[in-house]
Amino acid sequence: MRCFWLATLLFIIGCNVAPILLTPPPDINPVVGGISDTQPYFGRVALGDKGIDNSADFLLASCGCGDWRVLIAPDDGSPNMQFRVLFYSEMEYTPTARVEVFGHEEPLGLRATLDQEAGKLEGWLVLGERLDYLRADRGVNHTDSADACALCHTGEDPIYPQPVDHPPFELDPANCLDCHSVN
Repeated sequence: MRCFWLATLLFIIGCNVAPILLTPPPDINPVVGGISDTQPYFGRVALGDKGIDNSADFLLASCGCGDWRVLIAPDDGSPNMQFRVLFYSEMEYTPTARVEVFGHEEPLGLRATLDQEAGKLEGWLVLGERLDYLRADRGVNHTDSADACALCHTGEDPIYPQPVDHPPFELDPANCLDCHSVN
């Protein structure tokens, strides 16, 4: 009987804590326009109860003009998911300080800490009612930014499809940044 009450208590606490995780505290400052280093962050995340058998690519990237988004591309070919995120700093923003990342668009959400100097992102990703720990690393070269653009704009399930009159381009390696800039 104790196990039942403990499980019930943990369930109630868990259901009430998850929404709080996705809301920035009132005492931190928004980083207007996003962080200064616009290199994308790449990682992997488990989806659902299947663990590694049902995983996805994780991407945190700038779409330009201070708009940063998370993209989750499942390995099983199911539709990509995306949502907008914002950055927050406890003090005045500096390009080397740690910042907090928050985003929430039902049923998805993110709360993470981004170490700008080390190029590491760690935090929690919410997918429906599931909460998973997440790690991602900053891309380090020109092709990483182009690959991030290709994930959003090309393929069978693009988040923002290219216009029909878009000129031909290469995907391996992606040459998007030959004509476009991220900012």
